[in-house]
Amino acid sequence: NMDSLIKIDFKSLSNLGIALLNKIEKGTGWIFSTETAKKEGYKNLIDEISKREDINPIDRAVIISQFNKIKREHRNEAQIIDKSIKLLEKGDNPERISDDWLIKFFESCKNVSDEELQYIWAKILANECKEEKNNSFKLLRTISELSKNEIDAIIKIVKECNYGVSSFEAIGILCLSNNYLENINVKYEEIVELEDIGIMKRETISLEDEFAFKVNENKIIKFIKKEEKKGKILKLVNFAEFYRFTSIGMELLELINVKNDKTQFQKLENALKDDYNMIILNN
Repeated sequence: NMDSLIKIDFKSLSNLGIALLNKIEKGTGWIFSTETAKKEGYKNLIDEISKREDINPIDRAVIISQFNKIKREHRNEAQIIDKSIKLLEKGDNPERISDDWLIKFFESCKNVSDEELQYIWAKILANECKEEKNNSFKLLRTISELSKNEIDAIIKIVKECNYGVSSFEAIGILCLSNNYLENINVKYEEIVELEDIGIMKRETISLEDEFAFKVNENKIIKFIKKEEKKGKILKLVNFAEFYRFTSIGMELLELINVKNDKTQFQKLENALKDDYNMIILNN
């Protein structure tokens, strides 16, 4: 029953929502009208059966399994489309989406049933309707490979470690020590997994006598090496691993709504307290 699959309220759809549905239907053959579905389904079913002399039990099981798989994928896609319609804004233009991109999009997200992951896919579809946005095939491929646990790891890292624009000129996480990672509830294995996917990239950086983080236009957090530590090998670290978000990682961050933990610099200060003093500069 198609009505049970499509939860979109057609009567309350905005013109933009209708435009998006029309574009999807025209570009992919995705059927929204239950009347069209009945006609197309009847025609294809009769055509299929007319070519078969009989259907044995094994074939019947295969057909039923495939039908259930397609129905599940259809339901996931419908839920993502529904969420995407609610994200459309004045000025969006669904007609600008290429048919090739739409086909790739639905192929990538058809197995996504998790609500949080569906929202990310919905945001990608809505963003593609904007004149200035172009979500790459690489982004679609990367996100399709992410699990819910990996999304949760990204959220933790951004929440706890978004140091803003800094001396390291990137958004990422400083791997100072196991104690620091435990304190911010991030596992090193989680970071390595994100590196393997291409979301993060490892760099080795030196911790200078001074380094700073620009929190916003009016606030800078600065770490200054203690006088007795200057010219000596750091007790904590001389060099540190810095995992920064790649360009694809940064695209993904735009799709995830994360509020920073207000204590991220306090935790960083605690990790560096033996060798650095932290000062806050307000303009």
